[in-house]
Amino acid sequence: MKRIALLLGFAVFLLMSTSAAAAECQFVLGFKTLRDLIGQDIVGECLENEHHGANGDSLQQTTGGLMVWRKADNWTAFTDGYRTWVYGPNGLEQRLNTEFLAWEAENAIAALPWVKDGLEGYYEHEMVQSFRTLQQASPHVFRELFGKPWLQPDVLYSGPVHLPFLYRHILSMTRRDEAAALRIIRMPFMDDLGYSARTAWTTLIEVYDYGPEGFERLLAHPSLENGITNDRIASLPLLHLETLQPESASALQALPWIH
Repeated sequence: MKRIALLLGFAVFLLMSTSAAAAECQFVLGFKTLRDLIGQDIVGECLENEHHGANGDSLQQTTGGLMVWRKADNWTAFTDGYRTWVYGPNGLEQRLNTEFLAWEAENAIAALPWVKDGLEGYYEHEMVQSFRTLQQASPHVFRELFGKPWLQPDVLYSGPVHLPFLYRHILSMTRRDEAAALRIIRMPFMDDLGYSARTAWTTLIEVYDYGPEGFERLLAHPSLENGITNDRIASLPLLHLETLQPESASALQALPWIH
């Protein structure tokens, strides 16, 4: 009984603390408007007053999630960690956190440094049009791509990878198997691209073309348990052979020039 009483007392203390915090804060301006539009049952009560981050964005935690105002493009939204409600040119709209609305996608494309500076070449124009196609066909892949730092250089060719060619590989895989494309994009080697990235995509697509079962066996290889990293890319063909013909792979691995 004593333990139950202590637990009940602690629960009452937490409830009173939350209520007190809520009583000391309030929703104002755009966040108040957004909360009224979405509804108290979803947004909940405020846990703090609106405050500004180092980049000038405004944030406010609630019992239901997080309110956000982005200074760069005057974007206002609320997320519960899974869904996002955005107040934009079409009024209030809801989407998954893993997606972009069509106008958000356009803003994201327009904000790319090499787009803001003006599209001067064939590949730049081609990639912008392809991005729009991808956003309509696969919002999930589009969102993943726009989280990659290598899309943000001032010019399209500043990195070691010819991005338009790599992007063609991504688009090709997405059209055939969105889930497979997402798996590859989320692998470690895709976060910090090197010269071998295009080779990795070419190999993976060739393995997939050979048969989706072989593709799954390759990705299940013990050496790739943490995904495909840069130090594993050169061995992809050999690892694939190992999943198909272990004896042949062992014979190859024993060759002196392999080491």
